[in-house]
Amino acid sequence: MNRLLLIVSFTFFSFACNAQEATELFKSGVKKLESKEYIEALAEFDKAISKDKKKPEYFLKRGETKIALGNDISAIQDFNKVIELDPKNSMAYANRSSVYVNLKDFKGAIEDCNMAIELNPQNPVAHLRLGNAFSKQKEYIEAMKAYNAAIKLDPYNLDAHYSRGDAKVALGDYLGAVQDFNKAIKIDSEFGLAYLNRGISKSFLGDKAGACIDWSIAGELGASEAYDYIRSKCNQ
Repeated sequence: MNRLLLIVSFTFFSFACNAQEATELFKSGVKKLESKEYIEALAEFDKAISKDKKKPEYFLKRGETKIALGNDISAIQDFNKVIELDPKNSMAYANRSSVYVNLKDFKGAIEDCNMAIELNPQNPVAHLRLGNAFSKQKEYIEAMKAYNAAIKLDPYNLDAHYSRGDAKVALGDYLGAVQDFNKAIKIDSEFGLAYLNRGISKSFLGDKAGACIDWSIAGELGASEAYDYIRSKCNQ
């Protein structure tokens, strides 16, 4: 009896230690993911999952990391695992939809977004991803509706403002696009693509000087396409 009790106690202790270590590894992985150290984050999530395979959040964050690394198929497998462990996980569907967009499976992406929204109508990421799926199919009016919903839920959502600005450019609403890119830049002053596309919008509005300034900033921030606009539009 004492031996059995000892075995049970040791097993419980080992499980508790593994769970605690997995938690610490997961927290470390999240920090590395936030600082865009994707390879290091992936290694931490792998270790955490090896010690505890029952936590859906571990697979969710590993899937997000794999998206950042371009490992789309493997990311889908992680999101599938999240759904298996937690069928009502709205973020798993929202994240999987972004991979489907990358793979040009827009029908699958929209279905996942709709499921994510059904599970949690207050999930701004799901609305954002729905907008992206529509935008990729050039259904900009539907995309705008989704971006509006995302911004209503999360007024400081950088991607939603930027993507809505892109949709407005496609619809010819250049002034509205400038306003969205302004908001994106206010949220992240080093977002080069926002300067690039604000410059394009200003160019359509006849503000050549403002456009050229934006393209110069965009180039300095790493948006190399800006230099093509400077050569063709500004150096004349």
